[in-house]
Amino acid sequence: MTFSELLVLGAGPAGCTAAIHARQQGRTVTLVEKNSSAVPGPGETFHPGIEKIFEKLGIAEDVAAQSSDRHTGIWREEGSTRQFLQYSECESESWYGYQINRRDFQQILIERVRKFGVDVFLGEVPKRVLYRGKYVRGIETTTGKKYYADWTLDATGRRGWLANQLDLKAVVQSEPKSGSFGWVESTPAFGSSPVLKKRDDGWDWHAPLGSGQTAWVKLRNTDKNKFDFTWYLTERSGGSGYLLLGDAAGTLDPSSSKGVLRAMMSGMMSAHLIGFAQDKKLTRRNVVDLYTQWFTEFYKHESSRLDEENANSHLSDSKAHPLSTISQQEED
Repeated sequence: MTFSELLVLGAGPAGCTAAIHARQQGRTVTLVEKNSSAVPGPGETFHPGIEKIFEKLGIAEDVAAQSSDRHTGIWREEGSTRQFLQYSECESESWYGYQINRRDFQQILIERVRKFGVDVFLGEVPKRVLYRGKYVRGIETTTGKKYYADWTLDATGRRGWLANQLDLKAVVQSEPKSGSFGWVESTPAFGSSPVLKKRDDGWDWHAPLGSGQTAWVKLRNTDKNKFDFTWYLTERSGGSGYLLLGDAAGTLDPSSSKGVLRAMMSGMMSAHLIGFAQDKKLTRRNVVDLYTQWFTEFYKHESSRLDEENANSHLSDSKAHPLSTISQQEED
């Protein structure tokens, strides 16, 4: 049996960020991950806004070293039109996104978590929730180990484990969306910048990772493909003794390249608010209410922006997209 102030379920971007930031505040943290090693997944393109979080966590140099050429925006194709959409809205300042293999990124996070003194248990599969009255107080794993904590954070991804155990409803926010992802050995067509190609039934994404490797994701407006990309918002992102982070709280399709940013911001916010509660500056109810309000507003803002973007059939009007258009040319 172990006890800590925070128990984090999942060693992805949201969970590792919460664990590191909590340790930076001097909290005791246990992290439990069902997989024994990093697993592949889509989402190698990171929005420039994530750089401040990397710096806060102390991993900026490590991520930059593993990232391929930094890019200032993305190419977007629609029909015969191609546009380059720059990240920054003022020409005097350039923002640079990241391209990095997700397994390499997760390894950086795990190493940082361990360096901060977090108790990490890999290959531990959650089995049941532990309660004290109505309060979530931890979990028991399939090996029979029990992990207790003041707060349990579900960072287990889409339709998270704890959310399922608590029968929290995932409210559908979009038409069915599904897709596939993978990697190919190829030379990128447009240099180091990712390419988003709009289709009538979805989109295709290609992102160069360096060393001749390109990551790809395909999304279609259907539920017939392997991976579910339908948008969901869990009915509550917090409750008595627990908070839901990242995709466990709400999911959008990855076309904005902000999924990892959203996940890490949720990890930062959860640890920040719990720190106030541990110092008696907020009640536990305050933490849940503030976190739920913050995540819901953040999610609604992003989903509205994506809805607006998808409603525009062409992108000649820069107001249809939050990134500024700096050039446009016809296909050869």
